[in-house]
Amino acid sequence: MSKTKNKWKKLDNAAKIFPSSSTRADTHVFRFSCELDAPVEPSLLQEALDETAKSFPIFGYVLRRGVFWYYLEASTLEPTVTQERRHLCAPLYHPTARTLLYAVSYFGSTVNLEVYHVISDGTGAMHFLRTLIMHYLARKNGVPRENLGYETAHAGMNDDSFRRYSKPIPMERLGLPRSALLRGSKLSENRTGLIRGTMHLAPLLEAAHAHHVTLTAYLCACLLSAIGEELSVRARRRPVILNIPVNLRNYLASDSVRNFFTPIYVSYDFARGDGTMPDILARVTETFSRELVRERLVEHFNSLTAFEDNIIARITPLPIKDLVLNHAYRSNGKKYTATLSNVGIVRMPEACLPHIRGFHVCNATNKMQLCVCSFGDKISLSLTSPYTNTNIQRRFFRHLQTLDSTLCIESNLQDDDS
Repeated sequence: MSKTKNKWKKLDNAAKIFPSSSTRADTHVFRFSCELDAPVEPSLLQEALDETAKSFPIFGYVLRRGVFWYYLEASTLEPTVTQERRHLCAPLYHPTARTLLYAVSYFGSTVNLEVYHVISDGTGAMHFLRTLIMHYLARKNGVPRENLGYETAHAGMNDDSFRRYSKPIPMERLGLPRSALLRGSKLSENRTGLIRGTMHLAPLLEAAHAHHVTLTAYLCACLLSAIGEELSVRARRRPVILNIPVNLRNYLASDSVRNFFTPIYVSYDFARGDGTMPDILARVTETFSRELVRERLVEHFNSLTAFEDNIIARITPLPIKDLVLNHAYRSNGKKYTATLSNVGIVRMPEACLPHIRGFHVCNATNKMQLCVCSFGDKISLSLTSPYTNTNIQRRFFRHLQTLDSTLCIESNLQDDDS
C-alpha cells in the first residue's frame, strides 16, 4: 500500500500556481551556488550527487498533467552533473518531456543547484545543497560526515505541511492597491540579468541595529529607497510594494523540504511620505510587527487553500484551470513592484569551513528580486531582473558601499546589455 501511495503526490498549495504560469521569461527556477576553495572534480561531484539524491526522494519526482490537476510522479531518472552552459535559471520543466525538476552543474570552483519551485522552496533546496557539498568534501578532502541539523525520515521530508496545518477558510482578498510597476527594455533571449554584491556582514548588521530594526527590514528599506529614487513623478502616484516570502518553518514545526512559505507585503507611498530612511523603516517595521505573527501567517495561508478545496475548482478540467491560475498569477503580479527573499544564515560543519568560500542564491523573475543569504562573516545579495536598465541596482549597492568599501560586485551582464 505504501508503495502505491508513494508513486505519486499532489502538489502542495504553494506549488499549484507554478506549472500554469511558467514561461521562458518567468521560469520559476531558483539557483543556489557554493564557491569552493579549489576547482570542482566532476566525477566526485557526481558520486556525491548520487548519494545525496537517495536522501531526498521528492527530488526524484517528475511533473505530470492529470485531467483536473498537475501531480508529481515517482521516476527512475537519475541526476547527472553537467558543466554550466545554460542561461541562468533557464526552464527545467518541459511539458512534452519527462525530466527531473532540478539540475546540478559546476563551473570552475562553483557548484550550482537549480530547482523548479514546484518541488521545493529555498529552505529545502539549501538543505539539499548543504548535503551535496558535505558528501563532496568528504570524498575530496576527507571531511567527516556530520548531522546537518535537518535530519528526519523520508516521510517527514516529503510532508505537505500546508495540508497538515490547513483549516480552509473563505479566500482572503489581498486588499492591496495596484503598485508602481517597473518597466523598460528587456534582455534578449528571455535572459535573467544578475548583479551580485558580497560584503562583510558586520557593517550591515550595525546599520540595522543603529535603526533598531532587523537585517531584513533594513534591506527592505534600502530596496524601497532605491526603487523610489528611480520612479518617475507619474509612477510615484502608486505605492512601491515588496513581496516578501516568509519561511513558515519558523512558526510551525515542519521537517519538509517541499514548499512551506507564505508571502507578506510591505508598501511605501513616496507621494505621501518624505522618502527618508527613518520614514521608510518606520513603515516597514509597522508592517513586520503586524504581519510576522503566527496567527496572521496561518490565517493567510489557510485562506489560500480554499481554492483547491472548492468543489467547482476540483471538477474543472485542467486546461481551464491553467487559464484561471495564469490570470490570477498575472493579476497578483500587478499588486507588487519587486520581491525580497532572505534565506538567512547558511551553516556547515566546522570541518567543511576551510574548503568553502561562500554561498549565493538568486531567482528567475519577470520583475526584480533581491535574494539574500549569509555564510560566516560575509553576506551575499543578488539582484535579478529581466530589464537592461540597472539604475536601481546601482543605487542599492552604492548605499551598501557606504557601509563597507570592500563590497565586491559581480554580474552576468555584458556591455551591450545596457
